[in-house]
Amino acid sequence: MLRFNRIVCVVLVCALAAAAYPAAVKSREMIAAGLGEELTPDVDGMIIMNFHDSNTPATEVQIKVTGLEPGVTYGVQVDPGFTDPLAFTTSASGNGSYHGSVNFPFDISAYAVVRIFEWDGVDQTLVYVSYDELRAYGCVADTCSVVHCDTDADCDSGFDCLRDTCEGGLCFHESRDIDCDDNDPCTADFCNGVDENGNTTCEHIPIYDPPLCDPF
Repeated sequence: MLRFNRIVCVVLVCALAAAAYPAAVKSREMIAAGLGEELTPDVDGMIIMNFHDSNTPATEVQIKVTGLEPGVTYGVQVDPGFTDPLAFTTSASGNGSYHGSVNFPFDISAYAVVRIFEWDGVDQTLVYVSYDELRAYGCVADTCSVVHCDTDADCDSGFDCLRDTCEGGLCFHESRDIDCDDNDPCTADFCNGVDENGNTTCEHIPIYDPPLCDPF
């Protein structure tokens, strides 16, 4: 399998070297956040993540940002992943770009959050990007909405079978079907709504898949 992966990788690199990104990448826009809503309200950009499953698996991260302050050095935080406080310096037009990678053996794009910030110079603040430092954020996951939120109520999708939560200023929408898994291979398990206490109600539909799931 490793040999096969190497062959495929070589073929792709040679054949697609001129392409900007492989077909598997995901992208979403970025929006102003924190003090950036006041200082750089027109910030925009794109996040691109691509997981490379190789001998040293990693998620490649590429970021392009516009609308920041010109000639300013900004940091990039990929959470989970890394924080680079001096990631790039913007051009005279306030544009910048960054290229890095997260060396985890799994694809982080399903839940990673990207923050653009102006570092206050204090080492102890590198783990947590404060409101005053934050300029923009975004994500690439299908379940993540690049919409500013403060509470879970701000993220209400209107669908009972989605669990809507606000995490780090971003809205996440998770299917409640997972709550209904009864570990029975002979049923298909679905969310059927929520009760008056907010608990998931479920529907379990028998599966006809002989000989394991033969109802006769």
